[in-house]
Amino acid sequence: MILAGTAPTEAELRDLERKYLALADLRRRRDEGGAPGPARATLVGLARGFPGCLRELDCLGLAELERRASAAGAAASGAASVELWMPLIIAYHATLRAALAVKRELARHTPAGAAADRGDLAEVASRIAGRPLGAGFVRALLRPPEGRIGVVVLRDLAAHLGVDARSISDALFPVRRPSPYRL
Repeated sequence: MILAGTAPTEAELRDLERKYLALADLRRRRDEGGAPGPARATLVGLARGFPGCLRELDCLGLAELERRASAAGAAASGAASVELWMPLIIAYHATLRAALAVKRELARHTPAGAAADRGDLAEVASRIAGRPLGAGFVRALLRPPEGRIGVVVLRDLAAHLGVDARSISDALFPVRRPSPYRL
């Protein structure tokens, strides 16, 4: 599967490397029964920088987190090719960041019935995601399937990239246990 126009920058790949190193450290401490958990600030900082990454912490084992950190670092330095999951996870984080911003705005200022008429929300979401997101994206966030905005994000990415949502989900979040989502 080739994703035209989605080549990550060196900075984006370095950010992924740092993210996966941090997640691997958290996973290692959890698996080894170390400290009960990281400070809330650590988790909040990771989630703000990389929305959805705590799902990766839950879904991916230590070996995969370490592998992804190494692969992102190697791709950033030009020692290895960009793997398929890299542009996908970057797009996932950006689109989820946009979805969360829309949800916050809807919760603060917009009666549910008026949300579909808020073209400014689609513009804000598009700016955050770095690609066009339309009114349909905003409407889907009003009542996401099973209350899961991650499903809206994966479906939107699938439509944008011309790839099946299940394939994207499987590439990003290999199943260690059955998924709670229906895509």
